[in-house]
Amino acid sequence: AEYDAKFTALLSGLDDAAAVAYEDVTEYAAMKAGPAVNARRFDAECILGCVRHRKLKLLMKRNERMVEELRRKDAEATATAGPSSSSNPADEDGTKRAEEIAHLYDALLQDARAVADLPGGGGSKEGQEREEDEDDDDEFAHEAAADVLRLRALRSFYVARLYASDSVGGYREAAALLKVTRSLAAAAGEELAACPEMEGSDEASEAMADLEGEAEALERRARACAILAKIRGESGGSKGTKGALPPGGILRRLDDFDAVASDPTRLVESSLPVELVPCKPTFFDIALNHAGEYDLEELRRQAEEHKVKPGSGGLFGWFSRG
Repeated sequence: AEYDAKFTALLSGLDDAAAVAYEDVTEYAAMKAGPAVNARRFDAECILGCVRHRKLKLLMKRNERMVEELRRKDAEATATAGPSSSSNPADEDGTKRAEEIAHLYDALLQDARAVADLPGGGGSKEGQEREEDEDDDDEFAHEAAADVLRLRALRSFYVARLYASDSVGGYREAAALLKVTRSLAAAAGEELAACPEMEGSDEASEAMADLEGEAEALERRARACAILAKIRGESGGSKGTKGALPPGGILRRLDDFDAVASDPTRLVESSLPVELVPCKPTFFDIALNHAGEYDLEELRRQAEEHKVKPGSGGLFGWFSRG
């Protein structure tokens, strides 16, 4: 509670400072242009941009702490819950967590875009002609662009998770969003590499690499679920639970057989049972000799020596031969 009160007081102070700076900018803008007036107006604009940047960064840092805590809880719950199911309460809880995380990333993305729109952030060019060392490769612009791409990738990932849940069944939409997630994560990694002095750039780059791999795995799962839904004659799209799979999810349905009703298939055992067949001992002798590659002349000599004389017939006589 004490931290929240101090944080609110800090935000209030930054709002007051921004209001004063904005009044100065408005006052100088109404004056006749001149070297002195332009210089003071530029200074006021820089102060206003600095105050706004500080406030937005504080808000982003607080919201990032909140969303990281939610992501940690979500990862722990997902690891212990096992395969999801539309009838499993754990799946409903996971969907709610993903929805909360996606909403937080919406707020973070708005703040990141507001930072990018500040002078020097890549979204606004006003006042840049006054800074001789500022160009398109400015580290501040790369940092702002990296934040936007990173948050877009994370938001896209959790929105895709909502579509990919068994209760929604929007597997095709999820696969498309996850493909976008991988491209955004790769672009964010490139932008982060361009600003090594950024605070936490190494951790953010590793997080984007991990997100890219996780999105690829979830994309494959979504495509597999879409194929299964299509086999069952369902849409596999975002039509409520129409495209959802039966309870258990794909991992629990690996041994299921999806037979088509119009073309029933007879099932057989994968390992056929062993049937005992009575054979004469001579059969095994010949087979053993063939496997041992006995000399042909030796086999003929042995056959002549043990040539069976005509005897009694019938079943008992057949078994007595050889």
